[in-house]
Amino acid sequence: MSSKNTKKSKYNTYEDALTITEVSEDGKGFSVSAESSGFYVKKENIGSAIPKVGDKITLHVYGGSCIRGVDLNDKPLYYFTDEDIEEQNRIQIEKYNKQKELTKSLKAELTKSLKAEIDKAKIEEEKTK
Repeated sequence: MSSKNTKKSKYNTYEDALTITEVSEDGKGFSVSAESSGFYVKKENIGSAIPKVGDKITLHVYGGSCIRGVDLNDKPLYYFTDEDIEEQNRIQIEKYNKQKELTKSLKAELTKSLKAEIDKAKIEEEKTK
């Protein structure tokens, strides 16, 4: 395994050059083991390339574990620019905020429904006294 800094970026990015030791495919991508690392690459990002045991794979990594690019046998397959990363982050934040609002709304509705059920039970209890 070799590690080195890569292209100029506001994201601290480094390269890990590894040899693939194991590959398994599902419908959407590949789970890859390479020396001391394991990771997943989406087919939509690597096109028709198929990683195989023994291939050299270079990961362009930022944030400690986020893969922004992959080279297979020294051929670049993809590389997310700073702008791509910022757009992906914006989309994730937007999804998170929508989910947070939905959860808040569902919680309020559930609270309202439970309160109505409790009130109804109290009224029924009063009738039986």
